[in-house]
Amino acid sequence: SINSGEESTSNSLRTDTPDFLNFFLSSEGPPQIVFLCMLWALALGSTIGVVPSVLTDQYAKIYHNFDSGDSCANYAKEYKPPACLDGSSDAQTAAASASFVANTFAFITSCLIGSISDEHGRRNLLILGQMFAVLGPLSLVVIQTFPSSNPNWYYVADSAGGLISWISLALSALSDVMPKQWRAPTFGLLLSGF
Repeated sequence: SINSGEESTSNSLRTDTPDFLNFFLSSEGPPQIVFLCMLWALALGSTIGVVPSVLTDQYAKIYHNFDSGDSCANYAKEYKPPACLDGSSDAQTAAASASFVANTFAFITSCLIGSISDEHGRRNLLILGQMFAVLGPLSLVVIQTFPSSNPNWYYVADSAGGLISWISLALSALSDVMPKQWRAPTFGLLLSGF
């Protein structure tokens, strides 16, 4: 009889407490934030592979007079023209500088953005952070559309994404609305998009 009492208590706990997935899908906000994160990760994954090639070509053409009408990616490493090697070096230097600037922006603005979002809400800042994050891929399209575009604009636009860390805002928004016992799985869903 003691065992049957324990079983009925555990059965009632299982039926009274909704499971994580049902609660998560029926809540407002978390599924949209996770979907947005996965969509952003898909977009980033679709563009990140072409960035080195496109920008190496741009640097080689604009700064090192690479005029063969071909892409630097079509040459094997040992047969690359000097202009392509110099363009690649310029692109790597610009990427490192842009990463440093973006991380410096994030370091400086994170506390300010966090307190503003605590006081005025997270939604508008989350949208603004997404808009800053889209500037890099948008500038990549512009560079490919207009071949005389300066490749430095891509790195300036990409580093602007560090002004508002929308991932931190998304984690904070999820923490606000999810019960304590389901925060870890929710954060896992958000970060699994990457």
